[in-house]
Amino acid sequence: MLAKTRASIAAAAPRARARIVVVRLGRVSIVCRAWPWPGRDKPSAPSTSPPAADSANVTMVLTVVGSCLTLFTALYMVLTGLKAEISSDVTDFKSELRSDMSDFKSELRADLRRAEDRWYKVSRDTAALKAVSDARTQPPPPPPKQEKQPDQEQQ
Repeated sequence: MLAKTRASIAAAAPRARARIVVVRLGRVSIVCRAWPWPGRDKPSAPSTSPPAADSANVTMVLTVVGSCLTLFTALYMVLTGLKAEISSDVTDFKSELRSDMSDFKSELRADLRRAEDRWYKVSRDTAALKAVSDARTQPPPPPPKQEKQPDQEQQ
């Protein structure tokens, strides 16, 4: 089918006075049929066929088209590269963040363990000091018992 299309374009080219141009961008080839623009100093006659070919105009049109395609291809390549770099950076940051969180978690657990050990040591020491203190001090005398008054017993 592609061969038929190329053959029909090539066959129609001499009659229409158009040029068949192949624009290559890397691996991609674009087949174009280019009609030149009429010269500015010549009045254009009403016609059903394309204007006569002027090689300067055809070259100018193809240069503009080629420049635009090259520019868009370059922009696409730059954006693709940026996307790859950003994706790589995000992946690196994600793994770095996971590593930092894991380190922080282990440090936090170690700090908690040390704090618990310190608390138990202080508690044991405090309990021992309290026991020694209780042993040295005499217990307070019991509060005096109040005798019941006879009025309260009758009521």
